[in-house]
Amino acid sequence: MEPNAIDDGDSPRIKSKLKTTTISTAYNIVLQIGLRIFSFIINAFILRFITKETLGIINVRLLLLYTTIQFTTREPFRRTCAPNNSVDDDDHNVSKSMNQKAWSKVVNITFLSIPLSFITGLTFSIIWYKVFERPEHLLSEYQWAIMSIYVSVIIESMAETFFIYGQRYDYIRLKVIVEGIFQTVRCSLLAIFVYISPEHSVFGFAIAQLVASTIYSLTYYIYFLLKMKIPMTTFLPRFLREKNDEDYNMKTDELSLLKTSLTFFYNSLLKQFLTEGERYIMTMFSVISFAEQGVYDVINNLGSLPARIIFQQIEENGYILFSSLIKRDLDASQQTTKIVKSLSICSNLTKLMTIIGLTLFTYGYHGAMIVLSVYGGSNFLHGTYGTLAIRLFQWHCIYIIFIAINGILESYSFAVMNTGQLNRFNVKLMITSIIFTAISLIITSYVGSIGFIMANCLNMMTRIIISLLFIGNVYPNYSLWIFIRQTRPNIHTMLSYVIIFIGLSTLYRWLDLIDIHTFLWSQSNYIHNNQCYSCYLSFDFSLFFRN
Repeated sequence: MEPNAIDDGDSPRIKSKLKTTTISTAYNIVLQIGLRIFSFIINAFILRFITKETLGIINVRLLLLYTTIQFTTREPFRRTCAPNNSVDDDDHNVSKSMNQKAWSKVVNITFLSIPLSFITGLTFSIIWYKVFERPEHLLSEYQWAIMSIYVSVIIESMAETFFIYGQRYDYIRLKVIVEGIFQTVRCSLLAIFVYISPEHSVFGFAIAQLVASTIYSLTYYIYFLLKMKIPMTTFLPRFLREKNDEDYNMKTDELSLLKTSLTFFYNSLLKQFLTEGERYIMTMFSVISFAEQGVYDVINNLGSLPARIIFQQIEENGYILFSSLIKRDLDASQQTTKIVKSLSICSNLTKLMTIIGLTLFTYGYHGAMIVLSVYGGSNFLHGTYGTLAIRLFQWHCIYIIFIAINGILESYSFAVMNTGQLNRFNVKLMITSIIFTAISLIITSYVGSIGFIMANCLNMMTRIIISLLFIGNVYPNYSLWIFIRQTRPNIHTMLSYVIIFIGLSTLYRWLDLIDIHTFLWSQSNYIHNNQCYSCYLSFDFSLFFRN
């Protein structure tokens, strides 16, 4: 493929979509930075009032239920329906009526998220309450929290059609504002409840979740129906609107969308398990206590801030861009130019993510104690779980490199794969999830909660390999080695990271020695003044060997 062939693919519509995606990514990054700073402050505040056990119940058990129901009920429809159909040059010639027909097909499918939330929500809620280990001393509050999560997901699903409409027609700031309101309300209410009555924190979480979800849905309704004055019929499926002949001519396309949604549903279940695999294992097998789960969750949330602030936004908007550039069911030979363009974008994004991951690892690994003492306070690092928290954070800095690379590769793969390829990919993910579960249980039995992060590293490495093998065969004249050569950072960049890491290791070791000698000097002066030389000598040598 000639270099100028890539430039030929830069049509006005592609440039427009690139601009829209860039703006959307920027807005989302700003949102996530703001929310994470706010959450950082709120969580640091909460950690000073709540017990580690209660923290594990809320942040691991209950939030896992919420994300499981939410992800399985809305992710398939967002993957299928949120991206607009095409970015061809002649798209602007498509009539308004054709766009309305396309939206009508989408809304008929998206509306299924409401009954799906009733079914999956009830199923998972019963499993969480009846099957898995329960905190018996907080059983009543735990029950109310499960019920509130079930109702809140149903309330949010009633606004899913509005969300899809906003994504398809580039209401860029709306998602940012609504998500910001939701997170702010939930975190603020929880902090207030924890401060007023820390012994009833679980019940406070239930109320905060329900109120935030209600405000989330109401905001979409108010914006589109009252501010934008869009008719309510725009967001209703065919059987709730006035029927006409044209509606019934779209069944074939709707079945195609539904088939793709079902494929993404299976894929979403697997992806959710792979993403939150350690929490599912903690919940299903009770391999560690609620208190250790709380510590693990604190470290995981803190260590995954870059993934949520930067990586997730780039991945989501990259998926929308890739799916707009390439039609998944069209033969590669008929859209080679766009595939080359998309691969070029993917390789550049992967290189960027790799550099960000290496930067976070290099500096975060050595600053674990400083970060944790600022975040959780001095009490958080005291006791049995202090050393565990530091080691977990250091391992998470290694894990962040794999997260950075895997995210963008899977976004590209999911956007480009046809239905058959998605099904085969799902089988591979299922095999990977089974292996991950077995490895997690084995490693955790020997090294504790750190084994979850080790297993996650192996899991992400496997998923990266699977995605790379697919990308290397996107079209005949392309290969895996071409993509790797375009993606990897140059040797000077890698060497600089090695030098910085060694330098920081030496510096921190030197600072530790200074702290030890300062402590010993203060102790020696104290003991000297008290005329206890023999005690000093015994203390000095015992501390030396202990360190």
